[in-house]
Amino acid sequence: MPDTARRQQGASMHKYGFSITIKEQFSILKCAFIFDGERYSKLLVAYNLLEKSQVSMIDNLHVHYITAIYNSSFNVVHSYVASADILDSSEHSGKNPYTMLCQSVGQDIFIQCLVHLCKVLFKIVLSYHQLVIWHYNSDNDSQSENIDVENNITKQKLDHYLMKIWDDVQRKVSSLLLNADLASYKFDQFVQVLRVVHRLIQVGEEFCSSKSEDLQESIRKQSINYFKNYHSQRMEELKIFLENEMWEICPVKPSFDVLQLQEFKSFRSSLKTFKLNPQRKSLSLTIRRLQLIVVRPVTHKMVAVLSEITS
Repeated sequence: MPDTARRQQGASMHKYGFSITIKEQFSILKCAFIFDGERYSKLLVAYNLLEKSQVSMIDNLHVHYITAIYNSSFNVVHSYVASADILDSSEHSGKNPYTMLCQSVGQDIFIQCLVHLCKVLFKIVLSYHQLVIWHYNSDNDSQSENIDVENNITKQKLDHYLMKIWDDVQRKVSSLLLNADLASYKFDQFVQVLRVVHRLIQVGEEFCSSKSEDLQESIRKQSINYFKNYHSQRMEELKIFLENEMWEICPVKPSFDVLQLQEFKSFRSSLKTFKLNPQRKSLSLTIRRLQLIVVRPVTHKMVAVLSEITS
């Protein structure tokens, strides 16, 4: 199309308000959630008729993707908060609204909220991935030198925004993770959380070769807190068993070692490691005491608890 004709058609589009409807197209097509290559091509044509570059359109798209990530995360987490007016409380004035919502998600529905959030954000990531693939494929069809230059700039913009979009995604999930109390979860529940986060980290690696440091750090902190609480509970349980068990003084040889007992055969190597570790003072003290006395009988429950602690 000649430049004069293009300018006339562009002026006509301005006259009838087409420049305004382009912004509405993003909402109608929901480009940030479901990418449609055919409709996206028509949108590019409209931008071209308005004498706007692909680069400016990519900038606008990026804003829409970031907005979609923020709004979607907010809406998903908000749907799992029991009190709808928590954001209106004067106690929370000045605080980040999304962080406040994350802190208000109940333990019993946290996993559902996490899975739902990851699914919604994955759709946005997938849409942007399809957008990038579309541009890479369309670049191969271009024959004009000027178009090639613009396509290269567009490609650089897309790659630049790729990491920014993923950083926003992992920050939203990390915020939800760090504001949750997972210490009292059952082991299988905590493993489920690990699996969800691990799969999301894999998505980030496939999407933009990101190591997802924010997600890695958040799940590392939660894992430390969980196992600290887990071992504390097991030690308390062991203490109760030891205090309430029937004890009987038994003469033993000077060379006797508690590891010689048949009941401790299954974890002898672990106990040896704990004896040699100076940081395990409490358990080492227990072992030294057991070398002087013998439990009559050693219950299966107590052996199971010791096995959990030393595993």
